[in-house]
Amino acid sequence: MKPEQIRGDADSELRRRDFLKYAAGGVAAGALGANAMMDARAQAILKADRSLLNTWPTLTSATKDWRWGRIRSMMADNNVDAMLIMNGQASRYLSEIPNTTLLFPIDDEPIAFSVYGSGAMDAEAIMKGEEAGIETWVRDYRSAQGTPPQLAAAIEEKNLQNARIGTFGIQAAGHMQRRTGNWRPGGLANALQQQHPGLEFVELWDEFMQLWLVKNDEETAMFRKAAAAAELACELFRDACVPGNTLADVKAAAYTEPSRYGVEMVHLWTGGGPDGGREIPWLRRGIRPPEIQRGDLIVGEFMVNCGSLNSQICISVSVGPMSDKKRELAEICRESYDVCLDAIRPGMVFSELGEAMAEPLRRAGAWQMSPLIHTLNPTESVTIITEGITGPRGYPGVRERFAGGELRELGVDRGDLILEAGMAFQIEPNAAFERTFVNTGGSLMLHADGIEELNPICANVIELDV
Repeated sequence: MKPEQIRGDADSELRRRDFLKYAAGGVAAGALGANAMMDARAQAILKADRSLLNTWPTLTSATKDWRWGRIRSMMADNNVDAMLIMNGQASRYLSEIPNTTLLFPIDDEPIAFSVYGSGAMDAEAIMKGEEAGIETWVRDYRSAQGTPPQLAAAIEEKNLQNARIGTFGIQAAGHMQRRTGNWRPGGLANALQQQHPGLEFVELWDEFMQLWLVKNDEETAMFRKAAAAAELACELFRDACVPGNTLADVKAAAYTEPSRYGVEMVHLWTGGGPDGGREIPWLRRGIRPPEIQRGDLIVGEFMVNCGSLNSQICISVSVGPMSDKKRELAEICRESYDVCLDAIRPGMVFSELGEAMAEPLRRAGAWQMSPLIHTLNPTESVTIITEGITGPRGYPGVRERFAGGELRELGVDRGDLILEAGMAFQIEPNAAFERTFVNTGGSLMLHADGIEELNPICANVIELDV
């Protein structure tokens, strides 16, 4: 079926699953009545806007030309003849094919190499897609896995033996590689230069990333749909947080219905209990899912993908009235959120934004589990992680439990990024006192004329009257 023939569900109301113990309307009404944390604007849109879910935004050849043109202009500015891209996400940005190594000349057609297996499964998917009218951006797809001899042969085929080639990971690497140390500079370059001594490699990660982070209209439309599906997932997550349900019920409620609209739900975690926080390893160990009790704080984080654009949310739901400690943490998170909305603007430095958002936590002596904000599509700039976990109001006993190993508090990553209109962010203020942990926030777009909040439901701790 061709993309324009795919139809959405015309019904505005989605079916509820049998495991939900209460009607959604009653729980939502209780949330409105009890949730003093939410302002009038947020209350007015407590139920997700589903209009975007029946739209089908896609990336056309216009986006391919826009991406390729911008990257080739950057290549010309840096006097390189080709890009060699082994980062799977960056390769997909230019090829729209997952898991490839890409040789991308400045004035010739690119070559994509399969990373896994024989490539037959990818080849079959490419063929079926083309038969359905889905354009393949890179025509030259090779099932070879892009080993140094194969890449050396492709470089010779494209007459690049004496070229300057832009790449990543020769002198620097992206966010995840920097965080984990999981990269080995020089190895691939040395192997290729043994075959072609005239090659010169140029590190272009930062230059590439600055372009990649900015979205055009087609990309923004896909991101908005992903965020709309995440907003629906938050509504369903919230409505399932009632005594007697389990965390598995909450997860199923949040994930099942949005998937009907052609998005991909990606699980990170769902936790809960009297103190909130991350999940105990019930999924990993295959044990009975924890049952929700009145007084619990149910906390979750998950992602929603629309095509190659990713939205992310963090949500906290109080099952019944919040304790004083939880309410204070909720207020800290909301203050950090508002600081971001007031401060973020094109032209500012990312680290400056992170420092401003951290001030309410530091003033109150709260510690944080995860970043307060990071870029999306891709994740590159990330604020401080786990700051204060070993401090005066940190997690009790954590120093003693991990006395034999390092428990790192990670500093800001790529803090020198200059923010631009068209960038997307995951704003996720989180705060903890001792064992009690609150996590909030969703997707945000930065425009030349201001900001666009895409997930107001989870911008506050939701307090249910159950």
